[in-house]
Amino acid sequence: MRVRYQEVDNKLQPYYMCTENPVRRAGKPCQSVRGSAIDDAIGSLLLESVAPAVLEVALAVEDEISGRVKQATAQRQKQLVRARYDADTPLEMPSDAAIRSCEKPASNLSRKTSLIMRMFIRCAGIVSPAKAGEHNPRG
Repeated sequence: MRVRYQEVDNKLQPYYMCTENPVRRAGKPCQSVRGSAIDDAIGSLLLESVAPAVLEVALAVEDEISGRVKQATAQRQKQLVRARYDADTPLEMPSDAAIRSCEKPASNLSRKTSLIMRMFIRCAGIVSPAKAGEHNPRG
């Protein structure tokens, strides 16, 4: 059977016809059936059989997306908690003894290392401006 379209009431309507006789023997078609009723019946059967599977897949996809959204929300919450913690936690200020130990090279540190540590403490702004003036050899 092959499909053939014929215009009926300004619409194309399908017709299924057997073309074995006309093609092989140059005869007339043995049968011809209007296709709209067949197409409707096959469409209904297809939807009945496929619909449950499609719904199952759609629900599974929805569950997967929902799970990913929950994971992303939880991750954002953790990042927010961490950011709040970082913002609310004050920086540790080195003790005066630690600053003095950087100004005087310890026996196990070279002068170069001590200088680097002093520069880091002063340049990083770890020492408050008042304390920096106390320990500033130039000031």
